[in-house]
Amino acid sequence: MRILLFFLITLYFNKPVLSQEYIPMLQQDNSWGVDFWGSNFNGSFNVQSFKVIISGEQDIEGVIYKEISPFGCLWREENGIIYEFVEDGEERIVIDFTLEVGDVFEIEYDLCYSYRSFYYDLVVTAVYEDFIAGEVRKVIEFSDYGELWIEGIGSTEGIAPGAEDPDSGNYLVCFEKNNETTFFNGATMCNNTFLSIEENRKPQLKLFPNPVTYISTLQLPETLSNGIIRYYNVTGKLLKEEVLLSNEVQIKRNDLNAGIYLYQILNGGIVQYANKFLVK
Repeated sequence: MRILLFFLITLYFNKPVLSQEYIPMLQQDNSWGVDFWGSNFNGSFNVQSFKVIISGEQDIEGVIYKEISPFGCLWREENGIIYEFVEDGEERIVIDFTLEVGDVFEIEYDLCYSYRSFYYDLVVTAVYEDFIAGEVRKVIEFSDYGELWIEGIGSTEGIAPGAEDPDSGNYLVCFEKNNETTFFNGATMCNNTFLSIEENRKPQLKLFPNPVTYISTLQLPETLSNGIIRYYNVTGKLLKEEVLLSNEVQIKRNDLNAGIYLYQILNGGIVQYANKFLVK
């Protein structure tokens, strides 16, 4: 009896740990809100929002691809990897959720979704699980660009990878599934295209140095009488809020872990400025 009991206990504590079942990204009821932003020659700042959906399927030589609208991409998903159909039966990888720490992923510049004119590499610095959009999901974190890939959702830079340059970029603002909305990058709504011309012409604040490595200073053009600053992580979680006492804000490296963040500056409860910054 004792031998049997010992065997059962040993069997229980040595049983293999089953990994969580993969959450697919290309599900018909998923939709994404993506903002594309850019600076015009006159210094104005434009934002254009898109609702991205899976609009249908195409059968190409027996392989089923999902139609990603409004970009016209043809994607399929297999074993945690998102493939894009190019032509003549060729494919390339858009996102690979099987990456581990130390892996390097090369982004190709001419993906149907991206307008980037260069190649660049993403280096995986961390892989972990987090509770996002109602489920525990695998999260892949990269260096340099501060980009995250979230299982079942995609990239925080706007579904698929999309690095920013000084004049333009794109980012994920929301993910919708089963009538539930999750906001990212500090967004509070999915459609930001309605921003007025005057709003777009507000001067953009400069954070120096950026990325934050010790102490960086954010210079406001004026002191706000009822000003506060809020800090968010890329999943939209509010980290902290401070009252503004002058037209300079100091962001300290010791207050934040390495990663990408977003700040919002409000006056009287209305957002006046918002932008992302990187902490190393």
